[in-house]
Amino acid sequence: MATEVDHSNPITLSRFILAEKEIQGNSDLSVLFSSIELACKVIASAVRRAGLTGLYGLDGSENATGDQVKKLDVLSNSIFINSLKDILQPGNQLVAAGYCMYGSSTQLVLTWGNGVHCFTLDPTIGAFMLSQKNIRIPDEPKAIYSCNEGNYAHWDRPTKAFVDECKTKPTPYNARYVGSMVSDVHRTILYGGIYLYPGSDKSKDGKLRLLYEGNPMSFIMEQAGGMSTTGTERVLDLVPKRAQPLWVFAATPSNFKPKPQQNPVIPDFVPSVTLVRPSILFTRRFAAAHRSFCFRRCYSPPVASYYQSIMATEVDHSNPITLSRFILAEKDIQGNSDLSVLFSSIELACKVIASAVRRAGLTGLYGLDGSENATGDQVKKLDVLSNDIFINSLKVMVSEEEEKPIVVDNDSSGTKYCIAFDPLDGSSNIDCNVSTGTIFAIYQRNPDSEGGIQDILQQGKHLVAAGYCMYGSSTQLVLTWGNGVHCFTLDPTIGAFMLSQKNIRIPDEPKTIYSCNEGNYAHWDRPTKAFVDECKTKPTPYNARYVGSMVSDVHRTILYGGIYLYPGSDKSKDGKLRLLYEGNPMSFIMEQAGGMSTTGTERVLDLVPTDIHQRSPIFLGCKRDVQRVIDLYKEYSK
Repeated sequence: MATEVDHSNPITLSRFILAEKEIQGNSDLSVLFSSIELACKVIASAVRRAGLTGLYGLDGSENATGDQVKKLDVLSNSIFINSLKDILQPGNQLVAAGYCMYGSSTQLVLTWGNGVHCFTLDPTIGAFMLSQKNIRIPDEPKAIYSCNEGNYAHWDRPTKAFVDECKTKPTPYNARYVGSMVSDVHRTILYGGIYLYPGSDKSKDGKLRLLYEGNPMSFIMEQAGGMSTTGTERVLDLVPKRAQPLWVFAATPSNFKPKPQQNPVIPDFVPSVTLVRPSILFTRRFAAAHRSFCFRRCYSPPVASYYQSIMATEVDHSNPITLSRFILAEKDIQGNSDLSVLFSSIELACKVIASAVRRAGLTGLYGLDGSENATGDQVKKLDVLSNDIFINSLKVMVSEEEEKPIVVDNDSSGTKYCIAFDPLDGSSNIDCNVSTGTIFAIYQRNPDSEGGIQDILQQGKHLVAAGYCMYGSSTQLVLTWGNGVHCFTLDPTIGAFMLSQKNIRIPDEPKTIYSCNEGNYAHWDRPTKAFVDECKTKPTPYNARYVGSMVSDVHRTILYGGIYLYPGSDKSKDGKLRLLYEGNPMSFIMEQAGGMSTTGTERVLDLVPTDIHQRSPIFLGCKRDVQRVIDLYKEYSK
């Protein structure tokens, strides 16, 4: 819910601020917002090109609160300090709050006590433009809960009871957990639901910092119609101390009058702007039943070796290699002009979709189209546009959005390849700016065929190539044609995909992460329940992460290890993932990266498809975890 914005009358952040009565005449506050805007633009630019400039990985130090520091942490902190150092003064009252989200687009969300407003960075003019005004949590919020269920065994009883309730309702809640406070809270504000990161018997006091995590997010949530409390008092009424951890519940009183802070921030203490650790944020309808519970949060800092163990051949950034140059140099493709042209067409389609996604909030492309696709899913406006872009860039294909195969060129006698694709995977995340992606699979046509459905109904083991493009904090195109997995990052300064990671492999010591929608737990079969229960009851429990976009979740699994699972259920025994353009290409990529993929009982790439939209259960990830799933299916079949 938000006041409709007139896109024919574009309003920049500067223009919006100057028109606000609360800010008119306050030049210091106007300058402060201008400095924050500049800092966010510079950080957004650095994030977009991080894979091309060596800014991934750890810096090798710890910040003031003991967390491992990444190279981008250091740069982002320096940018903010340099942008604010002359005007940032400690105060005794919260005047405004906000966050900048570096997602599929760059969005700056602000409030100064007059509602919540969203500004989207238009890369074509370099300005933040008003895209949503007076954002409110929906009157009928979605049933979504967001937390790291890997810690379930260590939670207190009220926390367990609440999450169990979410999963055992007649229509279970959906689970989503990105693991970034900004992303998860942003989704909660737009869709409703609850965001929680409770304490545990290992970390009873939590780690959320009041000054730069709890207060700003609670202020924003309240202004959007939500609530925030410690369980016994309003978060915004707490007297802060330096780097103070606290217990947090977030929900909704009607008015906001911040009380003076009796212990203001120490002048020379600048917290890292990247410490986005979660609190408990949820909509009004959850508050009445649970306001007496005091949820507390915990966080285990990342282990340096995990980040350093991302395995790929080092790329020489002094010798930049474009996707086109890389393909032309590949022995497997040399002389195959058709395949080269096909990759060029896919590259073009991904660039155009990336551009549309970046500006979706400014061009009215959020929201539903009002129709359903061939597999019964609600279609979003960007789904339709992305599908059209892909069709116009290619020749013969199967799409999630189309009921039948498409032959663009009726004279297909010389066509060697056919392609199956999902033009915009994770489209349910579009409105809340979480990563989405395009998935594609390339099959070789039968030379004796006149062109038809049988050309595409092939086992995944016969794939010629597969890949996905992820529209996230940067745009990355991940490809394999059976010779390893390679990643190309779109450099917005020159408009080309540049090689950023070559021969990517799942780490030898993979992280312990499992990724699934646990809202469906009650409807899973016994082997799947047993595996997830094992993950949560180990001496060191697995961490749960689930974006809800297959591209994002699988990409993380390839880089860090762990397992992604989308099992069947008693409501949908074959699950929801489509074999030809989701299961097969992602399984092919996973195996090329050194992982495994299974339905629980057989290899995904050995399945024989009988329908272009055929579904299949999917478990894919590192060998350690996928093999355990296979073993459990064998045990329960006896």
